[in-house]
Amino acid sequence: MRNRNFCRDKLNPCSFHIFFLCLSIIILIACSREYGSDEFYDVERRFTVSELEQDFHILRSALEEAHPGIYRYTTEEEFDNFFDVIESRIIGEMTEIEFFRFLSPIISKINCVHTHIHYSTEYADVIRDYCKYFPLDLKFIDDKVYIIGNYNDKINIMPGSELLAINDKVIKELVNMLFGMISSDGHIDSYKYRLLEREFAEMYFKYIEQPDSFQIRYTPHSETTVDKITLPATTLKSIWAARPSYEQRYRECLKFQIFEQSNLAVLTVKTFVPRIIKYFNFNYDQFIDSTFTEIKDRRLENLILDVRWNDGGQESLIYYLLSKFLPEPFQYYSRIETATTEYSFLKYTDKGFGFKFFNALNYRKDEFTGRYLLKGDWNQYIKPTEPHFDGHVYIIINGYAFSGAAEFASLAHYNDKNNKIKFIGEETGGAYYGNNSGDWIKLMLPNTKIRIDIPIRFYLLAVSHYAHKDRGLIPDYIIIPKIEQIINGIDSELDFTIKLIKQGISNESK
Repeated sequence: MRNRNFCRDKLNPCSFHIFFLCLSIIILIACSREYGSDEFYDVERRFTVSELEQDFHILRSALEEAHPGIYRYTTEEEFDNFFDVIESRIIGEMTEIEFFRFLSPIISKINCVHTHIHYSTEYADVIRDYCKYFPLDLKFIDDKVYIIGNYNDKINIMPGSELLAINDKVIKELVNMLFGMISSDGHIDSYKYRLLEREFAEMYFKYIEQPDSFQIRYTPHSETTVDKITLPATTLKSIWAARPSYEQRYRECLKFQIFEQSNLAVLTVKTFVPRIIKYFNFNYDQFIDSTFTEIKDRRLENLILDVRWNDGGQESLIYYLLSKFLPEPFQYYSRIETATTEYSFLKYTDKGFGFKFFNALNYRKDEFTGRYLLKGDWNQYIKPTEPHFDGHVYIIINGYAFSGAAEFASLAHYNDKNNKIKFIGEETGGAYYGNNSGDWIKLMLPNTKIRIDIPIRFYLLAVSHYAHKDRGLIPDYIIIPKIEQIINGIDSELDFTIKLIKQGISNESK
């Protein structure tokens, strides 16, 4: 602010406008040189060993310098050895996609669901028009992969058929390969399975191959024979047309139902992102208040909270919901920190020269650890709010409940002082003790232009005494649906929870 006032005092209006006009021209020229937007991009271009080594060194130094959780689950010594081994394998030229696949295991090894690697924007723009994708919709259940749909009307495979191999690659081997490329918190597999369900075609394209056709081996539903068929590749446009749209996924991002006969209510929360909630014309606080008011007025004793497929959002929305049923004041975070406030690689990122100064103002150095603590009142206690629910809570979770949704589950679990909360489903996709997120530096490697999102805040939840430090919340009741339930649209987790509640009511009445 002082700098802006100084400019206004020292420069006349004409000089002021000329200054910013020149600055704008310089920025435009720099951007055009950086991104090469007016040049043809050759996807088959092979980068030299020296170019690849330079990109590798910049990525390594950026991660070691800035990523606050790079050693959260892997020791520094182990990571150093891993980096050295990877670097030793740069012995020949590579295309961008080859180098993308070469770097992806590094990102995966950080075990951070919020650290992402992307193609260059040029590569992404070019392949969007002609890329070829796997044409089947899959479901992953208990180490098996089932076909539940397709992205091509000409394909006629019965839903529920088990997929055994793709292009002579056994499906279990393919899954292991993809697991080594995909990022998730800690050592959580549930998130990777759910992500593959949503984006298997894209993941196969990114990390395995890009063929014109796919020969698959599969066992038709309810049969024991093995069939083989060759399927033509499909387009991204066809995939998007067949999948549930953004509107369909989030239209009922907040949903409340009452089952009078069972003395229970079901509150579904698919997101904690204010932007999405507002887009669908919900007022979050009013919706939550009216929901718990109705629960109280009807004297319901059991509440099912469904946060499956919830990929998180804003802390204030999460703790507001928690305040409606946790019995005592609670803390959200016990620590928020960053590794450093000095970055040597900013010229390769989306951050301007002002970031270095203004970002540093948000932190204070911890003399004991050498890291930097976030300033502010983020560790204040949050009190229960009215209308408050004091009955039994059943929270349904799955592997795609990560980030803020996993925080919600962890905090509910830890602060369940009266043992009134039960968890049903599968392990959350986010780690029990917290994650790395909040603010990102977007790195772009100078030669290949591959992009990496590096979170710079380390979040530690105000929880303790959980045995699995590298895992998500493991539910009290693990429910593995059967393929027949999936293809018939049966919600096995919700059905189990309702039966569990009815059983409890029946036992209490005896």
